[in-house]
Amino acid sequence: EARYFKSLAYYVPEVYAGSLVYLKSEEPGDREAVWRRYVTGRVEVRPVPGQHLTMLKEPHLLRLAETLREILTRAQAERGRTCPR
Repeated sequence: EARYFKSLAYYVPEVYAGSLVYLKSEEPGDREAVWRRYVTGRVEVRPVPGQHLTMLKEPHLLRLAETLREILTRAQAERGRTCPR
């Protein structure tokens, strides 16, 4: 865990030339603004239940998976593909 925080302190993200979907947890704070500084395209915000780490666990995991399926299905439809079930 200490290595994680040390590497995080030295990490400088590059600008991403595209759009992204930000899965916003229920945690307070405006991290969306941070992401917008590093993205040249659109930032779509999709709220998901839970907090940063708990959204990856039950009971929130199912809703996160459903949200990801919706996002991927839409992206593939925009490119003329289908999402497997």
